[in-house]
Amino acid sequence: MGSTQSKEETIIAQTAAGDGKNSATANQGTGYSSISTTNILLTLIAIVLLAAACYAFCHFYKKMHNKWMERQMNRRSIRRRQTSVYFEKRAPRDGTDIPASIDEYGSELEQLFTDLTISQADGDSTKFVVLKPLNEKMAIKKFSDGLKNSRLSTIVAARNYDSLKDAIQGAKDEEVSTPSTSAKLDVMQFSRRSRGAARSIGPLTARRKHTLTMPR
Repeated sequence: MGSTQSKEETIIAQTAAGDGKNSATANQGTGYSSISTTNILLTLIAIVLLAAACYAFCHFYKKMHNKWMERQMNRRSIRRRQTSVYFEKRAPRDGTDIPASIDEYGSELEQLFTDLTISQADGDSTKFVVLKPLNEKMAIKKFSDGLKNSRLSTIVAARNYDSLKDAIQGAKDEEVSTPSTSAKLDVMQFSRRSRGAARSIGPLTARRKHTLTMPR
């Protein structure tokens, strides 16, 4: 009897222990499940917050970049106006004050262009690199506009040079390779005047001969 009870007690104890283990395992699984759900929710919240922060940063950056671009455009516009006024005041103008040769005219403009760029850059090499092509474009335009020969002026403007030295050399080459238009016009006018004079002298000579041979 005692052995039977001990066996039954042992079975009951084992069953109770098994139930306890199962209960503990179930509780542990429930705990893991709740923890994983919490982690997922926290991860989603972090992703949403990160996306919102990225959007806000991109929007702020775009706004600041647009303002910076607007300021740069305004500065460049002001510099272009200042450069244009500078060349208008300092550069040789159409008329008697323009040097006789293309070399002299180009050298004066090149010196003005260099002095202006150095003055605007104020010792900053980065500014000098930015300002140099802008001022050089204005100098090239002034050079082409100021040429006495309208044909050369049109050719230089049409070629759209990037360098003032190239524009000067192109104008010199074109002047050398093409005969002077004014010389052609002078020759044509002289020829016409000569033919007109010959035609007017012919009838006059005939009248004089007729007058001399008429009887009194």
